[in-house]
Amino acid sequence: MHKRTPLLFLLCLTACVAPNLPDDPLPIVPNDSLTAIDSLQITLADTLIAWDEATPSVSDYTETGLPVVYIETPDRSPIDTSADKLPTSGASIVICDANGDTLLVSLVTVKGRGNTSWKFPKKPYALKFSKKTAVLGMPGGKRWCLLANYTDNTALQNATAFRISELTGLAWTPRGRFVELVLNGKHQGLYFLCEQIRINENRVNITEDTQLTGGFIMEVDAYYDEPHKFMSKKMNLPYQFKVPKEVTNEQFNYMQTYINTLEEILCDVNRMALREWEEYIDVNSFVDYMFVQELAINHELWHPKSLFVYKDVDSKLFCGPVWDFDYGAFSTSFAEKEVAMVAFYFQHLMNDPVFRAVAKQRWKMLKGRFEEIPAFIDGQANLIHRSQLLNRTIWKYWKSPGKSGDEIPFEQGAMQLKRVYIQKLLWLNEHMQRM
Repeated sequence: MHKRTPLLFLLCLTACVAPNLPDDPLPIVPNDSLTAIDSLQITLADTLIAWDEATPSVSDYTETGLPVVYIETPDRSPIDTSADKLPTSGASIVICDANGDTLLVSLVTVKGRGNTSWKFPKKPYALKFSKKTAVLGMPGGKRWCLLANYTDNTALQNATAFRISELTGLAWTPRGRFVELVLNGKHQGLYFLCEQIRINENRVNITEDTQLTGGFIMEVDAYYDEPHKFMSKKMNLPYQFKVPKEVTNEQFNYMQTYINTLEEILCDVNRMALREWEEYIDVNSFVDYMFVQELAINHELWHPKSLFVYKDVDSKLFCGPVWDFDYGAFSTSFAEKEVAMVAFYFQHLMNDPVFRAVAKQRWKMLKGRFEEIPAFIDGQANLIHRSQLLNRTIWKYWKSPGKSGDEIPFEQGAMQLKRVYIQKLLWLNEHMQRM
């Protein structure tokens, strides 16, 4: 059982790490280990989840087998739940492992996060430490997220999509760990504690200099709610400067011109034939990002939402990192249809024979790795099994607007996720072979 150290006392403590850290998160597979294969071995017969022995329900969050994050605001004041999501500074955070041993004690600023997700009863949160802090074996960073996964009844979609991304050649994918959250003494259920998208040598590793024409993380998002933003001229896409927050006129004009020129090329048959687009984008990152979104069946690219690109000084435009798969992903309706390939810039790039040839070759190199995902879903489903049973007693089954039907048990939902992924993987393999 966890040692119940009074959290008010912990306000005066500095960060500390216990010697018995948990196992590191799953590593990113190096790109140079790619091996082309001709055929997949997996079939729809592999849908069933290999459950551990019968998992008993639990009534105490310290018995779920997951780390526990305790957050206490000063005087237990409530976190602002308005649309402004005003931050609460001076909160204490304590993280314990599954055995109850203390791994981290620190002060933190906490605030609400998200757009659609912020409107639901189970709230997601953003955390900011005063200095780069390693959390649960993940490399140091100031900013972290506690994802509620309220609209994902399995809570597995983000973790699964992130793992797909880690298996590609994308430079960085947010790392995360499942945890129990206790806020001001009240258990809030199962959360996914993960890295926030930021410029950092351990995250998006590009130049961070507010005076240079580079070092940008751009978000293409229909919410269009950042202070520095523009609609692209040709395709009317909502571009926002995610990092840096303060942008000079020179930086703004540079990036706007860069994006507008790229889109002019993509929409011009003659310039596409001359392959001018190759001067503007990093091809492999666009291909790999497209595969992640396609395998995750993420139709939020159509809006678009939570679509990130980044650009370093004097570099081409890179696609990524991936983000946000708890709502519009892994849809059974699009398991055998194009999703990402007909969205964003991919709808133009996939008509180009050179880009398509790169995609076909990348698919041959990557698809063997993608066969690892069903086993990953098995492992993660077993990991959070007890926690999900307890989480359902706090937060009831979520139904999308206008959707009727009975509550789906977690076990059935996890199996459906695994099935739709395998279905999509098999369909996409045939689709790439027919091109």
